[in-house]
Amino acid sequence: MIDLIQVLKTSKGLPVSDNASELLGEKCKNTVIYGWHIDPSVSDPAQAVTYLRDAKGKTPAAMGASSFSYGGWENAFFLPKPCMLKYDGTVDYYLDPNDYTKKADGTASDISNAGYNGNAMMEWGMIWFKFEAGDADGEGSFYCSNRQIDESYKCWCNINSDGNTAEHFYTSIYNAAGTNKLRSLSGVAFTLANGVGNTTAQQEISRALANNIGETTEWYTDIWCDRLLINALLVLMGRSLDVQSVFGNGFVADNADIRNYSSGALDTAGQFYGSVTGQNSFVKVFGMENWWGAIYRRAAGFVADGSTAKVKLTYGTSDGSAVSSYNTSGNGYIAAGTLPDGTSPQSVLSAMSFGSFGAVPRSVVIDADSDTYYSDSLRTSPVYTTVQGGWEGTNGSIPSRYGPENIEYYPLRVCIEQQVFLDNGSSRIISSENSGFMAAVKYVSLSTGEQISDTGWHDMPYTIDGCLNNDVIVCVTIRRSDNSALTPDDVGAVSIQLADPAYPLLGGRAGHGKKAGAFSMLLTTSAGFIGNTGTGLSCKPKATS
Repeated sequence: MIDLIQVLKTSKGLPVSDNASELLGEKCKNTVIYGWHIDPSVSDPAQAVTYLRDAKGKTPAAMGASSFSYGGWENAFFLPKPCMLKYDGTVDYYLDPNDYTKKADGTASDISNAGYNGNAMMEWGMIWFKFEAGDADGEGSFYCSNRQIDESYKCWCNINSDGNTAEHFYTSIYNAAGTNKLRSLSGVAFTLANGVGNTTAQQEISRALANNIGETTEWYTDIWCDRLLINALLVLMGRSLDVQSVFGNGFVADNADIRNYSSGALDTAGQFYGSVTGQNSFVKVFGMENWWGAIYRRAAGFVADGSTAKVKLTYGTSDGSAVSSYNTSGNGYIAAGTLPDGTSPQSVLSAMSFGSFGAVPRSVVIDADSDTYYSDSLRTSPVYTTVQGGWEGTNGSIPSRYGPENIEYYPLRVCIEQQVFLDNGSSRIISSENSGFMAAVKYVSLSTGEQISDTGWHDMPYTIDGCLNNDVIVCVTIRRSDNSALTPDDVGAVSIQLADPAYPLLGGRAGHGKKAGAFSMLLTTSAGFIGNTGTGLSCKPKATS
């Protein structure tokens, strides 16, 4: 591959080096190009990353026992600033980066003011970046600059819904909460009553859009291209694929649930803070709380259409996509490769595919406790899932209407790993690869956990209709039609249709050791319900540079 930078330097009689500020003399005197390279044959997450260009020689950032060291990155051009952003997309004022309760001038801020006409956000400048594939599968590089070096460098995150390039883009400081309008504010309890967890993608999108005050879409949920860039910058600053070991674990214990906490725990902790030893504490990177851990965060712009990864980097079509606005089907998105099989809970991400679309999962290894490679688990959910369960006696009492416990057959309660959410007008199919099974379905309220109704016994395949209430999941019980004895193996013959398209999950909110790092997010905005979900807010103002 021809190195355009080196060609330009040579043509101008400049010394050939990796210092970008030498390019074209005075014009680019302050230009920097930072980069990293990932070697997929190296399983150690730190050794796999090599610095490129002006990053060479820099000391990586790291979280110590009680304080954070920026290493050589304290004055990096890409570091964002905390601010209060009004609904019209303009900055009201900046916050003290070490104490969000104060404005930059030391007076009291509005970070906890529910009546404030805007949100607490991080302001990012114009960042030009690109990803490049290497020769080997999973090999790749990332580059970012404060200027557009050539046409391969794009500032996708700064492109607004009008297709113009805004001087800044914004990401939320806090996990977004709210049942009518998603807000990024401090001191908000992450409860179901505040709209955190147990929501559908469309609910989150509608609540994010409620921040817009005009016809132009400036506010949205988390955006895939934003997260893609920020994840790459974390790898850059920490020079490791295991960002939890660098910046802090966050909530990764099996019993961690963000709904036990409130936003603002790290308001006075600076821009980076976390625990690299504990597994049940907040983490803060680039001024934002809980970028990973404790919750599945959806991001618009990445959809798994079956096993095909589909991406969209902008609201409009300047990225080469064929549809304006984001959707939950992947229609009009850019095909970005085939997703690996992540149906095993022990699937650990071992390589990514790199290209103009960014980076998407390439391959996995099966190792539940591995701290190698990306140190993130990959889970994919098929359109149909073979459900697992145990004898009814191990999972609760047998409903009396299905027969007493001493009759010949024993109903088997099917435990659905992914809860099935049924919106109005939607449906799912319960089927069996073997004949002679029947199914009974209970509708249960998400908010109260109480049973709403049940269908009684039906032959399979049986269609579950979501026509009762928006706020329901279903529990399924199966038995043999002839009342003959069930065996545990019978459970494996039953499938339940899930939301289509399937979703990939990198990392996760809990469990699997330290597997909830930079790529810990629910990547797709799948239409269905996924438990303990959430999102952030983004804003791409209509003001242009």
